[in-house]
Amino acid sequence: MRDLIRLLRLYAPYRVWVLAGIGLGVLTVLANFALLALSGWFLAATGVVGVAGYAAQNAFNFFTPAAGVRFFATLRVLARYAGRLVDHEATFRLLARLRMVAYAGLEPLAPVGLAGERGGDLLSRLVADIDRLGDFFLRVASPFMIAAAAALVMALGFAIVSPEAGLLLLLGLFVAGVAVPLASLGLGRRPAGAAVALQATMRADLVDSVQGMAELLTCNASGAMAER
Repeated sequence: MRDLIRLLRLYAPYRVWVLAGIGLGVLTVLANFALLALSGWFLAATGVVGVAGYAAQNAFNFFTPAAGVRFFATLRVLARYAGRLVDHEATFRLLARLRMVAYAGLEPLAPVGLAGERGGDLLSRLVADIDRLGDFFLRVASPFMIAAAAALVMALGFAIVSPEAGLLLLLGLFVAGVAVPLASLGLGRRPAGAAVALQATMRADLVDSVQGMAELLTCNASGAMAER
């Protein structure tokens, strides 16, 4: 939890970008809802009018709902595009800050404090871990917040028609969006840790092999190193 709080503090200088990205994401989802609802009503209404007779067909206004469909479709595309631009801008700014913070923390430790570490392992961890932390907002925080806002809007809409249906929908979304991911996190923590350690070892071996290629070829040990 403390690591998450520290990461969120790094987002503080870019909170305007973060909030704008979340807002545009919520707007995209709401535009999707409105487009589906209006399109469904429009299709159903035109079907009813089609069998209702000539007078009903002349009285029915086709232009306003058709314009609404075009409006929400355009709004969805524009909000989605703008949201991706803003999200990536926030991510790139955070990546630059993370790299500076990581280097500022590692530089005083060299060389004594890093004597027990392998160069390839440090390099792979520095690059991969910073990239993963930079993707936290884009792939974890922002989608979760947008989904939570969309779930509340959907549950509220259902609750207006039927409170029981709204509560049931909210419960199902909570199970699917919170309980199942938390259970998956608990079950996958150990295999994920082993995979990360193995990946770091493989990258470190690769870097060491490239750096020591001349010595490996001289000692005719390249084959043994490749088998490792």
